[in-house]
Amino acid sequence: MNDKFLKLPEQKQQQLLKAICEEFTEHSYADASTNRIVEKAGISKGTLFNYFGCKEAMYHDLFRYVIEFFKGYAIDEFPTDDFLERCYLLAEKDMKIYYEAPHLLDFFATIYAADQSQIPADITATVGILLTEAMEKLYTGVDYSLFRSDVDATVLMQMIRYTFDGYLQEVIGKIKTSGLTVANFEEFMVDYRKFLAEAKKIYYQNGGVP
Repeated sequence: MNDKFLKLPEQKQQQLLKAICEEFTEHSYADASTNRIVEKAGISKGTLFNYFGCKEAMYHDLFRYVIEFFKGYAIDEFPTDDFLERCYLLAEKDMKIYYEAPHLLDFFATIYAADQSQIPADITATVGILLTEAMEKLYTGVDYSLFRSDVDATVLMQMIRYTFDGYLQEVIGKIKTSGLTVANFEEFMVDYRKFLAEAKKIYYQNGGVP
């Protein structure tokens, strides 16, 4: 982001970022409209380009901003060797991100899964490194003795990740409908903890009971 944008009050920065994120989330890069962005943000097109220069630069700046934002939520080291507990901690981080800035998470999830031809190589390389590092941290030092002995542990870990990801997406879908407040955030995490306990009965030795 350039200095002109960064000198804006925080509220105005976030209002503009939200408008840009929503436009690129709801429309492809080619179909994204700066007219809709300025209308939603309540600014002139001249002001928008004064901050970003052009649509392409704006798109790239947004991606870099999102990456830096996510870095602040990265888990440096897991405090447990329990794989299911690690999955829960990751889900908790995702929920916190969605609580603070749902438009940023929606933008990243939508755009990175779609056509990346408009994304510079340095950005895709950075994202690739971050995702690789995150997965390495998730799987390194896991206590394999917790898993059922009659199924390959690596297969079980894949199944767990798919199950947790699917469950999290279902929760986020509900949040998009009902909204996310402090109260229901805590409620979702309580439900998620119950889900975790049931998952241990399926994937761990002795139902996860020491």
